[in-house]
Amino acid sequence: MLSSTDGDAFLYYVSETVESISGSGTLTLHNDYMPVVPVITTTAELRYGGNSVSVTSEGTTTFIYRQGRL
Repeated sequence: MLSSTDGDAFLYYVSETVESISGSGTLTLHNDYMPVVPVITTTAELRYGGNSVSVTSEGTTTFIYRQGRL
């Protein structure tokens, strides 16, 4: 027997939630019931020198890139 307290629960398995923000600001990601690991993509390039990124999380955020030049 299956039961659900959330009538749209099936959508969690077939629909992606996409949230984006341009420039600086705060974006809050809402999640129900089951844990998920979001994929975070940025379209800004890393410039020469120091680049700052602000992250607030209880988990671990990893940035992987190859340092170099063209």
